[in-house]
Amino acid sequence: MTLDYIIFLLPLIIIFSLLIYLQYLSRRVPYEAEISLLILTNNCQEIIEGAIKEIKSFCLLYPWCEVIIVDRFSEDDTWKILFRLAKKNNFRVMQDGPDELTAYTAGKKISSGERLYLLSIDGNSSYPKIKKRLENIKKDAWKQDYYNIVM
Repeated sequence: MTLDYIIFLLPLIIIFSLLIYLQYLSRRVPYEAEISLLILTNNCQEIIEGAIKEIKSFCLLYPWCEVIIVDRFSEDDTWKILFRLAKKNNFRVMQDGPDELTAYTAGKKISSGERLYLLSIDGNSSYPKIKKRLENIKKDAWKQDYYNIVM
């Protein structure tokens, strides 16, 4: 009786533990961030949802990547879209600065990653540009990780 009970419970315990571990990995804990991805946005409502999808796929490689999005007081619906997506994706969003330097400084103040990467998205941005920038960030991040492991 007890052996059957153990055989029945063991897979459930393993599955439950795996689910808890996956949930733990999916959280972006700011104080444990290795990489801070700072995204500056301005009037980019047409492409921001696609850009967020690309950023989410980037974060799958780095579970300890924090995403900070600073909107530069967009005049279109970018802020509304960002606010909705941030709740769903556990990103930090804020509005600050009329220019990139002010927005960058505000985002940098709340970042906690060891490395800070910048991505600027505005009305002139395109998916290929965003994707290329994220690819360059991935290459650099992997290179940095390789050097940290080797040294």
